[in-house]
Amino acid sequence: MKILKYLVLIIVMIVIFVSCGKKQISEQTEFGELMHVYLDNAPFPDEDRKSGHTYEGEFFPYEGHYDDNTVAILIPNGYNATDETDFVIHFHGWNNSVDSVLSQFELLKQFGNSQRNAILIVPQGPKYSKDSYGGKLSKDGGFDRFMNEIVELLKKEKKIPQDSKLHKMVLTAHSGGYKVVSDIVSKNKNFKKIKEVYLFDALYGETTKFLDWVNVAGHKFFVLYTDDGGTMKETKKLSKILQGAGFPYHYQHTRKIKQWELIKNPIMILHSDLGHNDVIHKRNMYSRILKNGRLKAIKKKK
Repeated sequence: MKILKYLVLIIVMIVIFVSCGKKQISEQTEFGELMHVYLDNAPFPDEDRKSGHTYEGEFFPYEGHYDDNTVAILIPNGYNATDETDFVIHFHGWNNSVDSVLSQFELLKQFGNSQRNAILIVPQGPKYSKDSYGGKLSKDGGFDRFMNEIVELLKKEKKIPQDSKLHKMVLTAHSGGYKVVSDIVSKNKNFKKIKEVYLFDALYGETTKFLDWVNVAGHKFFVLYTDDGGTMKETKKLSKILQGAGFPYHYQHTRKIKQWELIKNPIMILHSDLGHNDVIHKRNMYSRILKNGRLKAIKKKK
């Protein structure tokens, strides 16, 4: 009977643990406070991937690929919380995970070095999968719900004031992360708060959605492409459309780009001779582009 009672107790504890979900983690890094949180409105799990996903004959099951609701949050050193909170949200590409992306592309370092008074958000997309689907964020209002949950969490954790409101947002994507960004700028009420979109070798399609968003005054749109990343054809298509529509844009090579060009031009097409997985962190392009964008800088203490 005692053994049976212990077994029942263990089962109850397991049920409670599973129902409570994973425990939030917070650690201090060289570049600020890094939080790993688990959100109801994260891209995954999503019902449309309950049966997994197949790409060119390769099957990616739900377990291990579409069941992770991890979201990484970096509050950079020196961040000044106000009644208006700005965010940079990065979407990773195929065959990757949140922690792998943070390490591989030096995102914490680059975001910290950009010295923007904003909070970095990196949600888990399809995990180690060949899939560009954005889960719940690709559905009407999904991104709005996601960002509302982020804001409420940060208030609860006293990282931002209780009266703080969602202000400006910058969306960045690498590779297959482009698809969820195109859905976000076309399916959410908060799209007007998205002031900048930066695609790092990521324009594989959905060009008209991006152009519809760009058509709103004040937006900044940079497309970086490589020779062998598979984005050249669509980028040239974008260039022709911009020319035909009379949209002024600036073309430059990443080896030659000057600070004033990053600041002055709202639409840029950037060519890189680097490899597909080097365009974010080599030459510090992620940091340089953010630093010369429209988000406020962290005020240095006197």
